[in-house]
Amino acid sequence: MPKATDHIEGIIQFIAGLVEKDLGARSLCAPLGLSCGKAFCLRAKFPDRNSVQMATSNPYETAKLVNEYLLFHYGQGEEILPYPDGPTGALDFAERAVTEMFELDRLPAKARALDVGCAVGRSSFTLSRVCEEVIGIDFSHAFVEAAHNLGQAGESPYDRVDEGRLTTSLVARLPEGARPRCVSFEQGDAMALRDDLGTFDAVLLANLICRLPEPNR
Repeated sequence: MPKATDHIEGIIQFIAGLVEKDLGARSLCAPLGLSCGKAFCLRAKFPDRNSVQMATSNPYETAKLVNEYLLFHYGQGEEILPYPDGPTGALDFAERAVTEMFELDRLPAKARALDVGCAVGRSSFTLSRVCEEVIGIDFSHAFVEAAHNLGQAGESPYDRVDEGRLTTSLVARLPEGARPRCVSFEQGDAMALRDDLGTFDAVLLANLICRLPEPNR
């Protein structure tokens, strides 16, 4: 009698074959409750971000996730929730993680801040309003690159997925009052930060603990 795992393996091989032929396997993943990034990356070649090799171990290296995080970090309310009855009170998490969790007026004049798990940088740029130096660290090379490029150019175009392959072109812009000259980004592991980072007056670890392999360490 066939095992359930045999059926799952057959589904994976079928959709992986579609991916290799560029037949839009991603649209089949959601109804099946599967993740293209995790289930098929070992068998297929993805075009996202020049076929980033790290996609096999880190889905946060894909253009899809970069676009989603640029939207969540920098999108306007009507861009993130383009319908009237959305939960707008849940928006601006990356901004509010700084403005509502820190007593910013108590930081020293030349404060240093560390943002571990900075993603595409919104919290880091927000901290730069009151901190003389901000270091943003993320495990994703793609996120760090996106944050750095935004700081250099002041804006960055990206695509919002609307439905299937339908997208809307949007532009991420630095938050008002941000001082990008005070912010630097680097790739790093939150479980093994470099020893010479120094000391900080403010440290942010937002939406990070649940993603660490050993959070109790």
